[in-house]
Amino acid sequence: MSSLPGRSAILALTLLCCLTAGTTAAAQSPRADVGRDSGLALPRFVSLGAERIYMRTGPGKEFPIKWVYEKTGLPMQVIEESDDWREVSDPDGETGWIHKSLLSGKRFLMVQHDVADLRRTPSDEAMVVARVEPRVIAEMLNCQPVWCLVNIDDHRGWLARRDVFGLLRDELP
Repeated sequence: MSSLPGRSAILALTLLCCLTAGTTAAAQSPRADVGRDSGLALPRFVSLGAERIYMRTGPGKEFPIKWVYEKTGLPMQVIEESDDWREVSDPDGETGWIHKSLLSGKRFLMVQHDVADLRRTPSDEAMVVARVEPRVIAEMLNCQPVWCLVNIDDHRGWLARRDVFGLLRDELP
């Protein structure tokens, strides 16, 4: 009779060890949606943090330059990581590698496709504060599911998410 509680204790301890081992293995294995070097979400948006930036064909200075960017604040989508390099996709869908020191976590949006209306409040019926040309960069201040509050030079207002590049579909930064 005294051996029965011992068996239960051994069974419980064995079960606990198995559960703990599975949890530890899961915690140590890399997740596909997290950068292996930064631990940050993939994909995610960043912006160009310098006046002149080279996008390369691979993760290192020994790789050829693919594009030269001269637009501080241009939003880029980080899609992969390799040590100090980030593979990014630009607003035109071009991909390549940029050193992480040249990227900023400060968020900007770019008006894409057509002229967009910058509105006083987040509504299609709100007064238009300015008409914004395609490829204009806006500092992102806040976003809601349909609208983003932005600053463009001295103009502050709301842009419809459908009109900008620089946000994941369901992202609420």
